[in-house]
Amino acid sequence: MTEIFRDPRYLVPLGILLAVIVVSAALVYDGRTAQSSAPAPDAATVVDYRRIVDLGRLRDAAVEYGRKHAELPSTSDEIVPLCALPGDAGCAFRDVAPDLPVDDGQLPYWYQSDGRSYFLFIARANKHGDTRDCPPVLPAPLSSGPVMCVRGGR
Repeated sequence: MTEIFRDPRYLVPLGILLAVIVVSAALVYDGRTAQSSAPAPDAATVVDYRRIVDLGRLRDAAVEYGRKHAELPSTSDEIVPLCALPGDAGCAFRDVAPDLPVDDGQLPYWYQSDGRSYFLFIARANKHGDTRDCPPVLPAPLSSGPVMCVRGGR
């Protein structure tokens, strides 16, 4: 499954497939009958799906960057936006993934690293987050709602 996130040739078809599914669901569910197929996903579900796909891409970029450079871009263990400004540590991942997303268009993605291990963070639009892999303390923008984390490294 991770091969999908590593090869950009799969991302365009995956995006098109997602768009077809969402549009199809919207066309099938016209709201007039209760016996129609499942309702179209709400906007929060679509946003969360995009964020989760992006999180997988970010994880794959971190792994590839670590392989290529034998270390990760360090934030001195601070949790910072991934690449809000050109000098931010997470911008270095563009060395291995030039089209890497740094936000979802509304909220930034977050990054923390000591150079050996890392955490990646996304805010969730739906009620439930997955905090199993999160550090105990989150930055204020992430501590007020559901969040999902990925950790990795050595």
